[in-house]
Amino acid sequence: METAERALIERLWFPVARSEDLADDRPVAGRLLDTDLVIFRTPSGPAIAEDQCPHRGTALSMGSLVAGELECAYHGWRFRGEDGRCTHVPSLPGGAAPRVSLVTHRAAERYGFVWGCLGEPVVDMPTVQPLERGSWQMALGTPHDLHCGYRQLTENFRDTSHFPFVHRGTMGPNVQREVPRYQVERDSWTLQWTIPTDLGGTAFRGNRDLSADQTLTYNVVLPSVAFVHTTFPDGGQRITLQVATPTAGDGDRCRQFWAVAIDPMAARHPGAALKDQFEYERRIFEEDWPVIEAQKPREAPLDAGRQAHTRADHFSLVYRRTYVELMSVAKTDA
Repeated sequence: METAERALIERLWFPVARSEDLADDRPVAGRLLDTDLVIFRTPSGPAIAEDQCPHRGTALSMGSLVAGELECAYHGWRFRGEDGRCTHVPSLPGGAAPRVSLVTHRAAERYGFVWGCLGEPVVDMPTVQPLERGSWQMALGTPHDLHCGYRQLTENFRDTSHFPFVHRGTMGPNVQREVPRYQVERDSWTLQWTIPTDLGGTAFRGNRDLSADQTLTYNVVLPSVAFVHTTFPDGGQRITLQVATPTAGDGDRCRQFWAVAIDPMAARHPGAALKDQFEYERRIFEEDWPVIEAQKPREAPLDAGRQAHTRADHFSLVYRRTYVELMSVAKTDA
């Protein structure tokens, strides 16, 4: 990974855990780039620190939460979540604490995920605009680790020309193969385009009324918040959200966070219940994983000349150019 790209990633927000995984008495482990993290809940909200006790280096994610503070499993040292300050050392008289602190990082919650940022943010936290409006039922998938770059995973989620081949088992044999011309619109660091799509009647257990004539609006909030906003002829809506978090300093590993949301109008149709849509998307992701991990190089090249492209790959080219621009902005703003 280039130094410029690493500097960018350190200043961006990424999911590091699901909110539902933060218990009242236990922290969880996470990772961003090559930094191991401990994520835990405090009375004032989620907290993120580097997963290493300053005393003897034990992983703090093995510990527990006591009175809203993080307690190391090795010697019982306790730390505040708000600023990482050590507050209690059992082996000292009266539990006195030395002037040591954890290395803490920014933390926030949105869309059922805990997000972290390792540096001074260069852009605001990503927003999935449709989820900010109306009423939605939402289910979060289990995060999945992949041996591929996070940009590679993001590009795959936005690629439609692989549907008839990789997703025969879920979408069936009748998915249209030709990708119509489309234009990618840009608003700051958000890319968007719309494609009418016929998935051959399989996306909703053969409910032809919902599977045919969908309108899919693809969105990517750079660098890796990707979602499809699907609308159906009767006005029902579905959101499929994927966010890729880089988890290796060399750029060849990432963690996939994902969720599915539907609105009440979509939910009333047979085959369109949230549990059905969730299972459908889970199977699609499982079909993607072995293909993505077999790609070489493991990260999508920012130099477009290293690969062949067609008009179906228009998004990938725009995405890579915009990503390079974002790196330049982060460098200038440093």
